[in-house]
Amino acid sequence: RRAGHQGVYSLGRVQTPTLALIVGRDLEIANFVPTDYFEVVADFRAPSGTYRGLWFNKDGSRFDKKDAAEEIARKVEGKQGAVVKVEKKATKERAPLLYDLTTLQRAANVRYAFTATRTLELAQSLYEKKFLTYPRTSSRHLSTSVNQELKAHVEAAAVGPYIPFVEKILEKGTPKLSSRHVDDKKVTDHHAVIPTKQKVSPTALETDEKRIYDLVARRFLAAFYPDAELERTHIVTNAEGETFVTRGTVVLKAGWREVDPPARDAKKSSDEDDEEGAELPPLKAKDPAEVLKAEALAKQTKPPPRFSESSLLGAMETAGRKVEDEELRLAMRDSGLGTPATRASIIETLLKREYVTREKKTLNATPKGVALIKMLPSPLLKSAELTGMWERKLAQMTRREYLLETFMGEVKSMISGLVSEIAGSKVERGPGVGASALPRPEGALDCPKCKAEKREGFLVERAGTSGKFLACSQGREACGFLSDVPKNAKQRKAMQQTRCPSCEGAMRLRLPKEKGKNAFLSCVRFPECRGARWFDEKGTLEEPRPAPIQGPPCAQCGTPTLKRGPASSGSYFWSCPRWRSDGTGCNSKPVWINEAQA
Repeated sequence: RRAGHQGVYSLGRVQTPTLALIVGRDLEIANFVPTDYFEVVADFRAPSGTYRGLWFNKDGSRFDKKDAAEEIARKVEGKQGAVVKVEKKATKERAPLLYDLTTLQRAANVRYAFTATRTLELAQSLYEKKFLTYPRTSSRHLSTSVNQELKAHVEAAAVGPYIPFVEKILEKGTPKLSSRHVDDKKVTDHHAVIPTKQKVSPTALETDEKRIYDLVARRFLAAFYPDAELERTHIVTNAEGETFVTRGTVVLKAGWREVDPPARDAKKSSDEDDEEGAELPPLKAKDPAEVLKAEALAKQTKPPPRFSESSLLGAMETAGRKVEDEELRLAMRDSGLGTPATRASIIETLLKREYVTREKKTLNATPKGVALIKMLPSPLLKSAELTGMWERKLAQMTRREYLLETFMGEVKSMISGLVSEIAGSKVERGPGVGASALPRPEGALDCPKCKAEKREGFLVERAGTSGKFLACSQGREACGFLSDVPKNAKQRKAMQQTRCPSCEGAMRLRLPKEKGKNAFLSCVRFPECRGARWFDEKGTLEEPRPAPIQGPPCAQCGTPTLKRGPASSGSYFWSCPRWRSDGTGCNSKPVWINEAQA
């Protein structure tokens, strides 16, 4: 409320840091200023075939100015060049680890756009039908005991498209997995998600259940296959003293990829120069290479992508830190936001409380969500690092590596300091925290005072001790507009459009407190300005009444007095506009006007 907001804003040790991740990303995108740059690409023809190269030097491959890029393109086009370097490097790629719930949810979101909650529902259904093992697991490994029984699991997967893979695995004898996939120390209550020993009947599964089973079955069977063998090629071509680089990756042996082809990496741009599967001619150093075409391409830097459920789950897993390495992510699993079993419900909570919206595959912060994060005074309340540290200590307690008493003492001390910090903090209204940050209800009225003073603000209904009233969304300090709630369209329109007849300022609605009286509009500067407009018995706004006649300054406070009356005696008097019957204003007495002055 000190920041100008209404209603209840819920916080949570996992929910709020997760929201902070989304808000931080959205603000980063909103504040991103794209930068224009240029690249030069050239198409070469060598004796063994054609290929494309990207210009580069020791400073990089980008030009700030178009003219400089076009000059290089003109310089090399049509000229004879030569291959100066060809490097080929063979690499091996191991099969990915088995699925835990989080990685299964991420994969299903990337491939099928399933929400985290939907994936959990489907995996739970497959578990209850006894086709998948327990899904709410945080482990991506199997225990030694399960490794001894894998033949039955593999044989049960021999249905439909998986039959050739199962046959190839069983050709080598009793199937067992290596230590990469089997580690008792990395299995807590439940091992990784794999197919059970019960064979699936295709008719027993719904379409979406088949998709989840397919992900798990392929990942499981791929673990028995050999490494994929890749060849990465790096070529440098020189033309007129300018160098161009060409990169490509070719799969020599599919290995596990035959079973579980990886999804296309969404992080790679469509024009990236190192594309897997790109066919390159068999070049060798000193081969001649003619430049068939060279051109300068205009490009722009791009903001980071918005969070999808897949990328948000990954960020929650590492408490917001960017970690690509699979093994390191596992090492950090005790320091993440939430657990595999709770992360889907956290995302749904943010959606339910209107902090976040789901638009196609992305999660976007709402103005309400942005406002909450911006108005929190302490970084601890939105810290992913703090919650990650708590998760790690809670996990350590379950393993009897950390004392509950020590943890509770640390928490109490932190909360005590946090309460003191919040109580003494000054909540500032930054950009986006106020009318522009609050979700505007449909049909909400513009704030007359903000409109007159060129600000953004709208009216929200609040409940007070004497009933409901309207207040500006910008809050008391920034605006302070208050009004009674209009009873009809005439009152609403009048309050929005009418200016004070005395000072041209905004006006607020005042409803009668006694029967037989009419509603009226009062200047927002009252009592400094006593301009008013009255409604008649039919509810129509009357023409402005003559402005009160000003008299001599008040003897007590110096405010110009106003002519009042007539009194019961028929006489008029000068009265201070700041006078109040309850004694809270100026306590000056009226000055009677003689007949000549009247």
